[in-house]
Amino acid sequence: MIKTEASSPYRGVFFRQGTKLWYACVCIGYRSICAGAHKREEDAARAYDAKVSEFFARPILNFDPVTGERNKDSKEGKNLGPLRAAFPYLAGGREGRASSSIYRGVTNQRRYKKWQVGISYRGRVIYVGMYATEEMAARAHDVAASRYFGRPVLNFDPITDLPNPDRKADRHR
Repeated sequence: MIKTEASSPYRGVFFRQGTKLWYACVCIGYRSICAGAHKREEDAARAYDAKVSEFFARPILNFDPVTGERNKDSKEGKNLGPLRAAFPYLAGGREGRASSSIYRGVTNQRRYKKWQVGISYRGRVIYVGMYATEEMAARAHDVAASRYFGRPVLNFDPITDLPNPDRKADRHR
C-alpha cells in the first residue's frame, strides 16, 4: 500500500510500506517522474529538489539552495521567492508548472530553452513567436495584444515601462 504525500512533511516525498523506502516523485501534468528510492526521508527530499529543478524555472523546493536549510513552508508552497512575494496574485495555482511565467501570455519552452508567446483570440491560439528572454517575450505579447484587442491587459505599463501589477488579475476585454 502506498501512503499519500501527507505521510511526509517534505514536498513530493512518500513512504512505500512494501519496500520500506522513501520515494521522491515529480508530477508534470498527468505524468509522475520518479527521482529514486531512498532509505532516509531527507535524502528523498533532496533528490526531489534536484529533479524538480531540471523541469521548472521557479520550483518550490524542500531545502534552500543557498543555505541548505529546510524550507518550513515548502509543503504549503509559501516560499515563493522575492518576486512572487512582491506580486501576491502570482501565488495561486501556477507555481511549479513548466509553463509558469510571471508575464501574461508567456510560456517557457524548456526543450528549446526559449520563451514562447501565444494569444487567445476568438477561440484560437495565435502563435506570436519564441524569444531568448522572458521579458522580450512579454514585450512581444504586449505588441500583439494591442493589435488584436481594443483595451488589452498589458505586461508593461506603456507610460512608465514598468511591470503592470494588474496583468494577471484581469482578462482581455
